[in-house]
Formats: sequence, structure tokens, C-alpha cells
Amino acid sequence: MSITTVIITKNSDSTLEKCIRSAGQVSEEIIIVDSGSTDNTITIAEKYFCKIIRTKWLGYGPTKNLGHYAASNLYILSLDSDEELSSALINEINFRKENLQGYYFMKRLNRFGNSWIKHGAWYPDKKIRLFPKQTMWNSSPSHEQLILDASQPVSNLKFDLLHYAYKNVEDLKNKTYLYAQLGAAGKSHYSVFKGLLKMIVSPIFGFIRSYFIKLGVLEGLNGLIISYYNALGTFLKYKYLLKNKNAG
Repeated sequence: MSITTVIITKNSDSTLEKCIRSAGQVSEEIIIVDSGSTDNTITIAEKYFCKIIRTKWLGYGPTKNLGHYAASNLYILSLDSDEELSSALINEINFRKENLQGYYFMKRLNRFGNSWIKHGAWYPDKKIRLFPKQTMWNSSPSHEQLILDASQPVSNLKFDLLHYAYKNVEDLKNKTYLYAQLGAAGKSHYSVFKGLLKMIVSPIFGFIRSYFIKLGVLEGLNGLIISYYNALGTFLKYKYLLKNKNAG
């Protein structure tokens, strides 16, 4: 069965080439949905003969959906521009390709600085990334999700999707604050009481889960840093939520 890879981009030239080259080994078509890159992103996409859609930023889900509408094939492989299929995952997808059915989870292996993080809250970071073309993303401002057909089977792919997530601690810090603001927008239906309770309790339990239960401690200092920023991000999300409610 033929596959179209959809990649959303904006100023993604530092990672895009690896992403495209890996996707090209499993897909017959690659669509780049770009929301205003000013670096070499478009040049790289043209080098690999990708179909390019230019758009303003519509939010994660709606922007990705533009690629679905333009796809020529029956299955979509959805990748972020800082992701790369591992060689083992490429082989696994190609092995299954002729008999694809339903939705496929992939395990994201996240990179922090020069290290691949195999313990803690970040692994296995399971995402559905291979699915029928008619499947669409929702319009959540923070964590986009696929709208699934409950009658379709769901399977797990064995090998890792590589995610070049954070260059250093400063990058992790900046994205923690950004994602917390986006996450707060997605929790606007929460009451003040629920938001306050979550702000107090969730970071504590989140740290314990990441560092101890999911063995982030085995990652050494990186595990401590990641668990701390996971907890901080949760705290900030509900802090921003309460701030927004008070402002309203």
C-alpha cells in the first residue's frame, strides 16, 4: 500500500533533511506544509522533490490536515520536521506496508543534548503516526489528537522513531514555558478550584512518576533535569490557566 508522508515546517533546515531522507525510504510521496519559513527549509524540500504547501499557521491539527487533503495515497505517515525514522523502523514499515490496517503507534525516542533518553517520562513516548488518509487531527491549540474510528484496529510498531527534541537545557526551558502556555489554553474548561488543585498536586506526582517510577534516575543528571522541567511545565500550565481565568 502506498504512503504519503506529511511534514509541517517552519524554519526547520537544521533537521529537515534527515527527516525527508528517512521518510523517502518508506513513502511514495512527501508533502511539506510550511507556515512561513525564512531559512533554507523550502530549498531542502525542493531538493528532494517534495510537494510544498504554503500556509499561514492554523494551529497544529488544522495545519497538518492540509497535507492530508493533498495526499495522493491511502495511508499517511505524519512526521514532525525534527523526527527521523530509525533504520529498524524503516524496515518494519516496509515489511508491513502491503497489509496496513487501522492505526499504528510508534515509540518516540527523544534526544536531549547528545543523549538519547530511554527512561523517565519521555520513553516510550507513544504516538499514532501511520494511519488511513481520511483520519484527521482535531483543532486543539496545544496537544493535537487524531480523531479515530473506533471500528479500526490499533497496532504497535516495535522500533523507535527518533526525535531530536531539545538541544540543551536552555532549549528545554524555553519550550517548557511555551508548551505550558499552549496547554493552559487547552484546559480553559477547568474550574478555578480544579486548576488550583492540579497546580499543587500534579507537579509533585509527575516528578515522582518520571524520576522514580519510570526510572528517570537511571539517566543521571539528565533524568533529574527532565523530571524537574516536566513538573515545572505542569505547574506553569495551571498557573497560566488560573491567570487567564482571573483576567477574564
